[in-house]
Amino acid sequence: MNWRKGFFRAWIAFSVVWAASFVLIMYPEINQPHADISTTGYLINPNTQELGTFEVTSKEYPLLVRDKNAGKLQVVKMEGLSWAEIYVPFGSTTDTINTYVDRIHPIAMAEEKNAAEAKRWRNVTDTIAMSLSIPIAVLLIGLALGWVVNGFRSRA
Repeated sequence: MNWRKGFFRAWIAFSVVWAASFVLIMYPEINQPHADISTTGYLINPNTQELGTFEVTSKEYPLLVRDKNAGKLQVVKMEGLSWAEIYVPFGSTTDTINTYVDRIHPIAMAEEKNAAEAKRWRNVTDTIAMSLSIPIAVLLIGLALGWVVNGFRSRA
């Protein structure tokens, strides 16, 4: 019986099953990744009409929440972008809010698209790494064990 050939064939079968199952598990995240968006919201300066962005972890965020709770700002959600919020002066007219939304929506969509594409490629590289690393580790362990066992054989 040829143990070496048998174990090598078992390793090939294990590697193919492992890689295929890992790719099948990760396929939904590769096909339609959930974008990791760092920007939490957008702020329009009513005086200069400049667009600013912020994150929950930024220093400005507690001030925005304070102003929102005090009735100075209102939050507008954008359709199709649940993560994006626009902070506008309280009492802004519908036309003004629609102008802000029309201005910010393409920017937010592009940010989401870029983040999704970056996440897709991270998922692809992670999938390749994980689907290859375990079989390679098993192969190296098997080769090391074979080398050790070979050392105990007599040379007769």
